[in-house]
Amino acid sequence: MAFFRELIESVLSRSQGASTATESGGLMQSVLGMVCSEGGLNQFLDRFRQAGHGDAVDSWVGTGENAPIEGEHVRSALGEEKIQEIAQNVGLPANETAQAVAKILPHIVDKLTPDGHVPEGGRLTSMLESLKGFGAKQEE
Repeated sequence: MAFFRELIESVLSRSQGASTATESGGLMQSVLGMVCSEGGLNQFLDRFRQAGHGDAVDSWVGTGENAPIEGEHVRSALGEEKIQEIAQNVGLPANETAQAVAKILPHIVDKLTPDGHVPEGGRLTSMLESLKGFGAKQEE
């Protein structure tokens, strides 16, 4: 999970010097919490597809290169209320939070879909638990 820690801390360090373990762990926990609570990874990704970002989502799930996404795309898919909630959790302004989520989300989805499709049942749950452990370890 060092990859995720470095990725999140790199993204956050560009956000007015913010890169504490609590912020990076909080960002990861928030994103993974959305995936878990939004009806699973498929339904979470469908929000991006419905907002017109299906090509990007398909690249994250697929085995090729991940297409980038912008903070505004994250806002359009998740809604302003969700961005505000995450921002409050991690202690960053909403705009910086949306940008940070946009930077890490393709990598998270890519790691959760190593075979080019969304794993089912226990395998996905195991992967999510493994990634969730990242944030908890960082906050200790």
